Amino acid sequence: MSLGTYYKALEYYGKALATLEELGEKSGVAIVTGNIGIVYSSLGTYDKALVYFSKALAAHEELGEKSQIARVTGNIGLVNANIGSFDKALEYYAKVLSIHEELGAKSGIANVTGNIGNVYYSLGSYDKALEYFGKALAAQVELGEKSEIARATGSIGDAYLELKEYAKALDLQKRGLALAEEIGDRRLMGYSWQGIGTTLCALGKKQEAMEYLQKSLHLRRDELLTNEGVADTLVAIGVLLAEQNKSDEALEKLEEGLALAEQLGEKAQAFLAHKELAAIKEKNGIIVEAFYHFKRYHELEKEVQSEEAKKTAQRYQIEREQAEMTVRLQTTEQLLNKTLPPTISKRLMKGEKNIADRFESVSILFADIVGFTPLSVRMEPQKLVELLNNLFSRFDRLTEEHGVERIKTIGDAYMIVSGAPERCQDHAERLAKTAIGMLNETQKFCEEVSETIEIRIGISSGEVIGAVSR
Repeated sequence: MSLGTYYKALEYYGKALATLEELGEKSGVAIVTGNIGIVYSSLGTYDKALVYFSKALAAHEELGEKSQIARVTGNIGLVNANIGSFDKALEYYAKVLSIHEELGAKSGIANVTGNIGNVYYSLGSYDKALEYFGKALAAQVELGEKSEIARATGSIGDAYLELKEYAKALDLQKRGLALAEEIGDRRLMGYSWQGIGTTLCALGKKQEAMEYLQKSLHLRRDELLTNEGVADTLVAIGVLLAEQNKSDEALEKLEEGLALAEQLGEKAQAFLAHKELAAIKEKNGIIVEAFYHFKRYHELEKEVQSEEAKKTAQRYQIEREQAEMTVRLQTTEQLLNKTLPPTISKRLMKGEKNIADRFESVSILFADIVGFTPLSVRMEPQKLVELLNNLFSRFDRLTEEHGVERIKTIGDAYMIVSGAPERCQDHAERLAKTAIGMLNETQKFCEEVSETIEIRIGISSGEVIGAVSR
């Protein structure tokens, strides 16, 4: 898309926004505000993009429009990724993923998973990127989204390129290209040609690489009128031309690539362009200009290294935070599983806050120790706790054996339910067998510890409501 088209889009969106505000169409205002943010994001004016996205997000949240909240939140994540705030990008993408999972939006889940992979790719965590690209690809295959399948396949190929597994990279990039050509996705074709050209360069197949890079350049710059990836391609072509001793053509492409890289703030490409230009101009005796490019090359080298160091620091921070989060989640899950049925704890872990289910027919068992208060007075606290743990551990084994659910223990009280949260027809029979087993285990326990303990058990059947809130 050309710059003129973007500014025309802003003009029309501005008119639409004014009309919708006049009509009081809050939902329409929120959508158009978000669209203006997308245009500014495409222009690289990220500060303005974030302003409009923030306004749109606030409006959609007020209206409770979850799918739109996910869309705008994802765009905010994308902006943060583009400006190098990868930790924030992952934070926003995690929110989007949670919303899509809540809504059951499989396409949204697949797309944001791919975006998370892109963040890890940008951070240089290529193994992690492969993990998310693989998940995104599997989801897109299930959905049959050929364009997204092509994109994910190509992204996996690019990750293998960075890992220097060139044969795998080339195979996957060509598969992605074949799909892009099949569906006529020209933007994706340009992306695929560039990736293949870069891999062929790494393999030493320079002439073949040149053909793919030139096809990508022509399509993107001359037909699609976009700057996406153009500076990168121009510099790569310039380097290849320099290696072929075609100095004049190399200088033309490198200077064009440098100008665009500087315009777009692509420091890594500007750095490479200055390096090559310095070498060519020194060789051709253009010493003053060579010195200028050499100086700029070293200045940018420090900036690029600083940005790489920042990426590395972010990567380590993200990895540390994720490791800590994993430990916290595992600890939380273990605690929940000890106090709640697994099916309920899983729902809580997924983010459900208030769970309330009606069960038409269940059985509940209550058991306690007869004369527990006098027993607790005459027995040492530690010994009393050991005694209860020993007895209740036996009861726990019985609940597993008969397929019933221990709900809780408080002091000497023990509560079991059958028929909830997993429904079953023979809930009363299961609890009756459990109760008989508890009596038998109590008798065995008394013989082993030389204590006289009696328990009383009551069972009731009927309709219940099971609820958990947090």
